[in-house]
Amino acid sequence: MNITDRIPAVVAVVSAFNPSIALIDRVRNHSKHVTRVVVVDDGSTFGNREIWQELRDAGALVLHHDENRGIAAALNTGVSAGLAIDPNAWILTLDQDSDLTDGYVENALSTYALLAEQGVNVGLVAPGKHNGFPVKILRSEGDFVEAFDPMQSGCLIPAAVFRMAGDLDEDLFIDGVDTDFNARLRRLGYRLPADPGCNLVHELGHPREVTILKQRIHFRGRPLALTYHTPLRVYYITRNSLVIARRYWRDNPGWMFQRLWMEVESNLVRLAFGPDRRAYAISWRRGIRDAFKGHLGKADAAIASSLSPRR
Repeated sequence: MNITDRIPAVVAVVSAFNPSIALIDRVRNHSKHVTRVVVVDDGSTFGNREIWQELRDAGALVLHHDENRGIAAALNTGVSAGLAIDPNAWILTLDQDSDLTDGYVENALSTYALLAEQGVNVGLVAPGKHNGFPVKILRSEGDFVEAFDPMQSGCLIPAAVFRMAGDLDEDLFIDGVDTDFNARLRRLGYRLPADPGCNLVHELGHPREVTILKQRIHFRGRPLALTYHTPLRVYYITRNSLVIARRYWRDNPGWMFQRLWMEVESNLVRLAFGPDRRAYAISWRRGIRDAFKGHLGKADAAIASSLSPRR
């Protein structure tokens, strides 16, 4: 008997905010891989109300938040709905701009079964590739390859893990929600394998080529690209990275230092080559201030306004 014979359901949970109509086709594709798809509208503000009925027609259970509460809250709502469908369901968390490739769920379940038989305490199975490129790895031990810091989109998680670890942290609102959950799982003794047979197709922001005098800049043998984030997103990234570091640095100082350094590198590239430098500087300062003051949750209107790009 294989693992797919023993599990009652796999529920895909998709967080959505002002989604494009491309989500309809993605839901249709998700439905080929899982038992049920749950889409959580996190207080969308656009006028396209028809899309929600079209998503239902495509087979999704659609739930709504009355206001924008953040990705952690959206995923928590979806996970609760999925576990209400079946309390022993596996949960596959997905962003609205992620898609699954053939064999994705089957490969993840097989990896879980293989490692569980070897005595590995698996907390989740993450994709080993994003858009065909290998993800960053923490360690490799024979057949076991552990992801460095799995992005929540594409992670397959047993119901029992949520019962042990609890919900995603809604105080973080957005950015770092997955890192906090990963660190919490590791604190509880779970391992986070990456399956090289799982390739997640995902839109990663808005990459911009980095050039000087119209010449492409290369770093570590690769063309350097800047993933554009709004200053408000950079505020959340800065604030939450420091909050998470303070929570978990004692558990694994080396891992936490590497993760923080990755954010420092990204900020240096933004400072050198990105637009909105003034707003970025304000976002870093306010993110650092709020991290040390413990001001979490959704940024208030005054902060959001002050971080609006001014060109």
